[in-house]
Amino acid sequence: MALSIFSSKKEKAGLPPILESQQTTDIVQAFNNFGKQRAEEMGGSPQIIHPMLHEVYMRIKQQVEKDEQKQTERKAELQSKIDLQQSELDNHEQKKFDKKKELDFEEHKIEEKKSEIAAIRQDPSRILKEKGSPIASFVIGLIIILFLTVYLFVFYSSAAYSAFFKEFTNGKMGIAAAIFDAQAIGKAMGDGIMEVILICTIPAVFLGLGYLIHRFSNDSSSKPVANFAKIGALIVVTFLFDTILAYEIVEKIYELQRAGSFTDMPPYNLSMAFVDVRFWTIIFSGFVVYIIWGLVFNFVMKEYYKLDRVKTTIDELEKKIADYKVRCKELKTDIAKEEESITTINGKIKELKNTMASTVVLKSDVRLGINEAVNGWIAYMTFHNFSDADKKLVIETKDAFLASIASQFETI
Repeated sequence: MALSIFSSKKEKAGLPPILESQQTTDIVQAFNNFGKQRAEEMGGSPQIIHPMLHEVYMRIKQQVEKDEQKQTERKAELQSKIDLQQSELDNHEQKKFDKKKELDFEEHKIEEKKSEIAAIRQDPSRILKEKGSPIASFVIGLIIILFLTVYLFVFYSSAAYSAFFKEFTNGKMGIAAAIFDAQAIGKAMGDGIMEVILICTIPAVFLGLGYLIHRFSNDSSSKPVANFAKIGALIVVTFLFDTILAYEIVEKIYELQRAGSFTDMPPYNLSMAFVDVRFWTIIFSGFVVYIIWGLVFNFVMKEYYKLDRVKTTIDELEKKIADYKVRCKELKTDIAKEEESITTINGKIKELKNTMASTVVLKSDVRLGINEAVNGWIAYMTFHNFSDADKKLVIETKDAFLASIASQFETI
């Protein structure tokens, strides 16, 4: 046999060299024979297999250490792994550097925004570019809007009552008496709760339309043409509503006059209304004031926005600070991940360098010899009718031994 591990029964068995030029089948057979020989010498007892395992391991390690060419090749492979890990380490170091640089920039922006907020609070005029204070304009406009609101409430509640519920008499056919009724709400309460609700809520319709004029005139989400079209539609709707109220009131007055007239009078119609001064007086008493209310309200709100600009600006700056803080938190998380990767890679590099500093023994070197030597030992036990429990103990001892020396060789 080319690789007999012993030449005679009296010769002590020897282990084959682990060389690439040898046939694997010859190496396997040599280790198997060595295991049988040691089992025969020690009686095959599972309790004393450990010395054989250690002997195989030490002989393999010594043999691999003597193979300078193989050690050079293996250490070159390890150096390639180290270089690859170093490249990956440099990549993570650069990412960490970039993230820290961005983090410093974000934190600098936070401090800048905080300084801006402090400066604005100390001197608000720095963001109010218009000359003069908007407070006076706001107060004057607010007073006007309050009076106009009261006027519109009185006018439309009285006009609605006159148009829908009031019964006119000969003594109260004047235009002032027709529009303004000081007891409109009291009389409506006598007629029923629904009448009160109606005449009290109708003014809100016109106030709401006036408010919409303000909203549409400042709606930046739509095109100016569309905003003007919406405002025009509101004005037309309001004018038609006022026209209906005025027509109902003037018609009632006319019909009362017609009933008491000694001459024939034609029924009241729209063409007569268009030339009736009372008709147009009622319309413009509400419509013109409604338009003025909408314009003044828009002016008051613009002045309010000027007053509120300081708060709005500070809120915007604080929102930016909040966004910067979120980004800082993300960057800190990314930096922590990079540091974790750097620590892991440094550990791998250190482990590879420690392996290079000693004899490089591969797991395959040890696993082949140990497994086949144990197979030879078990073959001897089988031939001599050892129990399955004894064989299992041998395998467990082998596995425990391989686990105990696993850290001493490089894994392929």
